[in-house]
Amino acid sequence: MVYLENPREKPRSSTVSWSKLRSHLRNDDLTLETKRIAKTKDGVLLVEFEISADSKIKFRPEWIWLTQNGITRPIHSLALSGQELRAGERVQGVMQVLRDDVSGSLPLKIELRRKKTSYLTIPKVAAWK
Repeated sequence: MVYLENPREKPRSSTVSWSKLRSHLRNDDLTLETKRIAKTKDGVLLVEFEISADSKIKFRPEWIWLTQNGITRPIHSLALSGQELRAGERVQGVMQVLRDDVSGSLPLKIELRRKKTSYLTIPKVAAWK
């Protein structure tokens, strides 16, 4: 016989609530595509993305910048599945931003800064689920 400690207690749900967000930018032979966004209960914003290239290239994390209304915002953490890109292959990534470091009422821009700068805009944080 098995006894449950708290039989009526609901199972804990994830503290991360993801929403799909498909957007992309192109910078010469590189493409960065957002997949989904999330915010945690403890104030961390997450942006999941993929990077692909038309030819072999070593991706440099310092190419990724985050701005809001023309002001650079700090990226708390950036995780990449690799840096070596080849045609037809993708590198997965997740960017963490602290909620207190951005304004919730303005959209964010993810920029790819190389020889030229390209960007994509993601909705204001206040609209994130």
